[in-house]
Amino acid sequence: MGNPVNGLGQSALRYNTAAVAALEAAHDPLSGIRQRVRERIQRADAELRASPLTDTFNRKHTYLRISLTERCNLRCTYCMPADGIKLSPKDHMLTTPEILRLARLFVEQGVTKIRLTGGEPTVRKDLLDIIGDWPHRYRHDTNGIALRRKLPDLLENGLDQLNISLDTLKADRFEELTRRKGLDVVMESIKAAAEMNFKAVKINAYMPFDGNKWNKDKFVSYADMLASIGKDFSGISKMTDDANDTSKAYQVDGFRGKFGFITSMSDHFCGTCNRVRLLADGNLKVCLFGNSEINLRDMLRRNASEDEILQLIGMAVRRKRKQHADGRAAMVDVSDKTETKRTAVATGRVILGPEAFALVRDNKNSKGDVLTVKVHLELNDALHAVDIRALVMCTGRTGVEMEAMAVNKGIVISDIRLASKTGGKSGDFVAE
Repeated sequence: MGNPVNGLGQSALRYNTAAVAALEAAHDPLSGIRQRVRERIQRADAELRASPLTDTFNRKHTYLRISLTERCNLRCTYCMPADGIKLSPKDHMLTTPEILRLARLFVEQGVTKIRLTGGEPTVRKDLLDIIGDWPHRYRHDTNGIALRRKLPDLLENGLDQLNISLDTLKADRFEELTRRKGLDVVMESIKAAAEMNFKAVKINAYMPFDGNKWNKDKFVSYADMLASIGKDFSGISKMTDDANDTSKAYQVDGFRGKFGFITSMSDHFCGTCNRVRLLADGNLKVCLFGNSEINLRDMLRRNASEDEILQLIGMAVRRKRKQHADGRAAMVDVSDKTETKRTAVATGRVILGPEAFALVRDNKNSKGDVLTVKVHLELNDALHAVDIRALVMCTGRTGVEMEAMAVNKGIVISDIRLASKTGGKSGDFVAE
């Protein structure tokens, strides 16, 4: 009859468990949904642990951009106000050990390309200390002003590609755009880099929207730019791009170099995006065009385990949308829709950290038992978290999926997802 469990065999135990579940279902029509939600959370947790850098569209994120500083030695009109920006307090910035720890963690999870950005990375005083202990070969963004004297050390410490920003070859236009002199210095840096053994030296030019904000009246598509170049150069041919390339590359007959267009607005490449960005303050962005961020600095400073950090990274990556907005958002008019009764169930998770979790678990919070609220909450010992499920009902012209998202002013709220819904044009839905 199998190993006894409290005097019952396994078959009897399974029978009793099934009977209890049947009784619960009879008294609680949502019990089946709750069970499926729990099972989905368990599957999602297992997937996060197995592949935290793969999103729900099966995009594997192997490219990490790390901002080393907010500071810059230029004041480009499309990026900064004339008097600069208010800098974050120093203790809000990632330290060198924190940068290196996170970089190694991402490399261990499959990141194969790292790009150092800013602000302007070369103004960071300990830049050479950082790259001297770097876990991977890397690329480097720079405006070229303070680059030339650092080139030998950068090359020696594993830098294999330079991306140098240069928006004009005219000295007066350079000063107008950057609010600083220095075109000759940048040109000297480019020439010096081209003579060294770097894998590639790229020159980046930006479309100069005021304040780095979308402006359709100033927008020029890559097709128009390509046509303009074609008026002055013949023999332009399309090169083969790698699967995750953001740039559409071209070559001109008789020239060694190539040129390309990053067409994030006129022909986006979201379907093959493999990039995430770590900001200087420890915030992680899974979409460079999105506003959503999660903070890894605080996880590090409260001594979170690597599994906890990877869980948070995985949750952020899995919330990445199929594609970014194109700057033309619009509201939807629902005034002519019929009112119907709708329900929705959503789940979420509040990452508390070990100390706060212990207070909740042992009911030692000064404000009393924080779990006695009108939603279903369940302690998750493995993650030091509270799993949350909320039911929302309403009568109206549109759905309640957003209203069902459990909101709490906890430490970190994550893994918010729709578990089920009823009503509306799309019909009933239960997450698998």
